[in-house]
Amino acid sequence: MASLGKSTHPVCYLDHTTCAVLGLHREIARGFQLEPGFRRADVMNATKQRLLKLSRTKKIRPGLIIDEAHLLPPGFLDEVRILANFDADSRDEMTIILAGQPQLESNLGLAVNEAFAQRIVSKIRLRSFHPDEVAHYLDFRLQLAGRTAALFLPEAFEAIAKPWERAKRSS
Repeated sequence: MASLGKSTHPVCYLDHTTCAVLGLHREIARGFQLEPGFRRADVMNATKQRLLKLSRTKKIRPGLIIDEAHLLPPGFLDEVRILANFDADSRDEMTIILAGQPQLESNLGLAVNEAFAQRIVSKIRLRSFHPDEVAHYLDFRLQLAGRTAALFLPEAFEAIAKPWERAKRSS
């Protein structure tokens, strides 16, 4: 995000996704430099107008990144779809990135999220670390934190990597 440049690619990053729907809309509005109103419809309309101004008048493509998207309240993805619906979906004015745990994929399969799921252009699923990769990653992160002595037994790396072993068996 830092390399994008705020003046050319304004990005709203949400990482607290367990609040109420109005709270999420208000955070999106704040992320696009708006002082949100108190009613959901007012907040959505103001945000949509801001996105249109950025995209069409200033020729800037805004982005919305929702981290921990698997924790979003039911139906909120449909609200995001409505927020991003411009000219009956004939124009693509905003980039949306959802990041989350595997539950996100299940949530996108729900009927309430079908219209949103149909608009997804690309899906990327990261695989779990192999036990050797776990050891390397943890050693690297511990060194960055200033620790030079070993902290974990080899069995710990294997226990952490068990999801990788399960995924490997199921594929």
